[in-house]
Amino acid sequence: MTFAVATIDDLLAVWRQGMAPGYARGIEFEDDGRGFDPIVGQASILVRVGQAIAVTSQAYYIRPHSTQVDPEAMGAEYATGTIELRRVPPANGPITVAAGTNVVVEIHDVTGALVKASTYRTLAEVTFAPGDLGPYLVDVDAVRVGYQANEPTPRLLSFAPLGRLSIPGTVTPANVVADTVGVGDRIVPTLTGRYVRFVGGPNSGTFPRMVLATFIATNQATTANTITVDGPPLLVGVQPFEVEELDDVGVRVSLASPLLDGRHGWLDAIGNERLCYRQDGEADPSYRDRIETLIDVVSPGAVVRLLTRLLTPAGIPWRLIEAGEPVVLTAFRWTGAPPGTGTDIEVTIDFATRTRMFAVALGVTGAGENGTMLDTVLGAYDENYLDGEAICDGGPVDWLTVLFALRSQLDAIRAAGIAALILVDPIYY
Repeated sequence: MTFAVATIDDLLAVWRQGMAPGYARGIEFEDDGRGFDPIVGQASILVRVGQAIAVTSQAYYIRPHSTQVDPEAMGAEYATGTIELRRVPPANGPITVAAGTNVVVEIHDVTGALVKASTYRTLAEVTFAPGDLGPYLVDVDAVRVGYQANEPTPRLLSFAPLGRLSIPGTVTPANVVADTVGVGDRIVPTLTGRYVRFVGGPNSGTFPRMVLATFIATNQATTANTITVDGPPLLVGVQPFEVEELDDVGVRVSLASPLLDGRHGWLDAIGNERLCYRQDGEADPSYRDRIETLIDVVSPGAVVRLLTRLLTPAGIPWRLIEAGEPVVLTAFRWTGAPPGTGTDIEVTIDFATRTRMFAVALGVTGAGENGTMLDTVLGAYDENYLDGEAICDGGPVDWLTVLFALRSQLDAIRAAGIAALILVDPIYY
């Protein structure tokens, strides 16, 4: 895309120019402009579509270019921004919002209902002292990488719901509150750090208390699960309590800055497609340079590396012979025939006269033979009436496995039109 994305005003101007003036004025201004709302909504949708096309089309480019309107391919980033935490009266008792607390952007769906969108986590702890209303600014980052977490300031924000509980408990000494014996699914370790409020008992009306620890009984049929809460000593006795959300204890959250810089990993996707992967901690410029460098897969050096990797560990002697070398070789050309079929062909090749071929000349190992039952004690490479002058019949299973892999990988890396032969010659070595 080589032009700037249209704005809502640009699209509305097109609409006005395409309508009769009297008709357009009626839609835009009569009845408080209600007829104009769908037009503005459609323009807004088209702008977002145009922005998405601009971003994704530019991200296909590895390098900056003179006609781009959005950034070229880059690595993945999490959206970041700042939120504001405050507390509403009465602010009785301390409240701590822990680092790692999740907050969620809320947006309106097509029916006007609020739905939860991207989630973010706080990067620092905030503690409200008794009577402290704030506000406090806290940095956040998105929990999921990508563009979708970028949001403007007017968005609504709320704490990610953790779930409310109402438990008919009993307060015991040292601020330990027990659940009912035999009920094992209400007090769980994840309650640590949450806030509880006491209702309808001797401690009713006290300020919310933080859960400092949970105890999960080994035998919950005979022993109750418990929580330990902070603050001054509680009155002992039957005491129902509620596990609250942060909103229930008077903490409010809002956006203090736009959430920006979230980005999909387009550069990494391009690299992965080319089998070029980002190294740990590697910056975009270095990774971009490596992606642009064509991987060496067709040069003689690449073939040598393949042969060294595949044949040397298997103990198979080999030599790469290229077109133009002063070599005349008589050997068996391995065609990938199944063992025992006698279809491998004896050939004599003068490489000095060749221009578009190379060959891998293999020696035999003399070990691991697993020939047919009609081969003699010399192993799989001796001649008998089934060989048909094919030295490879009845070759050892492991040896043949390597040869099939070699054939496949040579076909994958050689340039089009270049013949790659596999020759077997026990005398040559």
